[in-house]
Amino acid sequence: MQREPKWFKRPAGALFGYGGKLVTFSRTDGANVKVLKVTTDTDLVSKATNLSNAMAQGNFVDFCQNKALEASAGQNRE
Repeated sequence: MQREPKWFKRPAGALFGYGGKLVTFSRTDGANVKVLKVTTDTDLVSKATNLSNAMAQGNFVDFCQNKALEASAGQNRE
């Protein structure tokens, strides 16, 4: 057998690489390959999740008040 059968090819997939890279590919709408940088900073991920939740709930006032309290608490520590 010279080549694998067409049904054997994966329609999509993802692979992790060095340096926090994620490579995804898809054959559903042509040959697409994307190289993404994966963020592993837990503090940044937590902050992004909080912002995303505030946006989903439309709760911007509470989000901004919490950020203001965090900022003032940070100034008091210095």
